[in-house]
Amino acid sequence: MKTIVYIMIQIYRGIISPFLHVIGSQFIAVSGCRYYPSCSEYASGAIKRHGIKKGVLRSFKRLMSCWGRHPGGYDPA
Repeated sequence: MKTIVYIMIQIYRGIISPFLHVIGSQFIAVSGCRYYPSCSEYASGAIKRHGIKKGVLRSFKRLMSCWGRHPGGYDPA
């Protein structure tokens, strides 16, 4: 299960994220991720550090905080 999640994260980082960045920059000013490390890096680290269940839950919470007016910043896994 962990391997499948890692593969999905790598596909997102390699294909989907750059594509979304190009498409988004045509419509709005895209400055990149508001967090450091990025959410995909955070997800990989959280799954390695906390296991699949807790890592996915922490990653989901992190993704949900991107939609509000959260200032972002440094947020290690």
